[in-house]
Amino acid sequence: MSFSTLFTLVLGCTLVSEGRAEVYLTQEQALKIAFPKAEEIETVTLSLDRELKIRIEKRAQTPVRFSEIPVYIGRTQGQPIGYAMIHDVKGKARPITYMVVINPQGRAARVEILAYRESHGYEVRYPSFLKQFFGKSLADPIRNHQDILNISGATISCRAIADGVRLLLGVWEEFYGKEVVP
Repeated sequence: MSFSTLFTLVLGCTLVSEGRAEVYLTQEQALKIAFPKAEEIETVTLSLDRELKIRIEKRAQTPVRFSEIPVYIGRTQGQPIGYAMIHDVKGKARPITYMVVINPQGRAARVEILAYRESHGYEVRYPSFLKQFFGKSLADPIRNHQDILNISGATISCRAIADGVRLLLGVWEEFYGKEVVP
């Protein structure tokens, strides 16, 4: 076996064992998908103090591990057409970057995976999994084996995404829920 063949094998095994980062969408691409008809996208950074984190954790039933998060508000004729948040959740060992788009009525309009860094479970980026979140609000369980079908071999990633969607819906409700248009 030649040195170059051995090097290639070792490198390949290293990449597989450490997982490979796959970037599917940049932030700019994701926001174009989120708001294809927006005339403008405003960025607002939300700050969460301890009290706010506790309220969001109660709403979303998942821990809040950040103190600030940017919200991208798509607008047409000055009116919000949706809110997008991009966030990282922890998979088995590495972060999964995802985006939740929330309509003005407080329901998930779209969920996208921007980057996946785990060695297994990448199937969570498939539309068949992500479309399960469409129309969900915090009035729904948004949990594996309840209203979200799990993917065999990707249980931790499925749970992480479901927890993340609930978390961002909780953030949205705390800041914008009082402005809901029926």
